[in-house]
Amino acid sequence: MFSRITRQRLGSAIGHTKCIVGNIDRGIRTAARVFHATKDLVPEGRMKKAAEKGLSDYEAVREKIRAANP
Repeated sequence: MFSRITRQRLGSAIGHTKCIVGNIDRGIRTAARVFHATKDLVPEGRMKKAAEKGLSDYEAVREKIRAANP
């Protein structure tokens, strides 16, 4: 089964994965900028608290990853 996985295919898969993760990261960072710009207009409630918690959790994970990769 693994005999068909060549170095080129593995490298290509890693490259595509890095690209996808980068696109997701860029999308979340864009959404965070929009949220921070409009959070004063959003009424208090569970959605606002969930968005703030989700963004802070994402940033914490992102910083841990950056700290692990010098």
